[in-house]
Amino acid sequence: MQLRLSGLGIVPASYDPKTGMVSYQVTQKLRDTSCTVILTAKSEGKKVEAHWTFGIEEGAAGAAAPTRKK
Repeated sequence: MQLRLSGLGIVPASYDPKTGMVSYQVTQKLRDTSCTVILTAKSEGKKVEAHWTFGIEEGAAGAAAPTRKK
């Protein structure tokens, strides 16, 4: 299995065979307003590929997490 993100290239994704989920935590800022993800794997010995694109709202990546007052 291989996961690629536009602007970052191949990233170290994790696959959980119990749930069938692939995950990756972005560790650097995505530069564009959209990102394309390409997932490549083998199924029954054949290469299969899925891809999708999502938008990134301006300011969303740099938004601060909510904090609690003590």
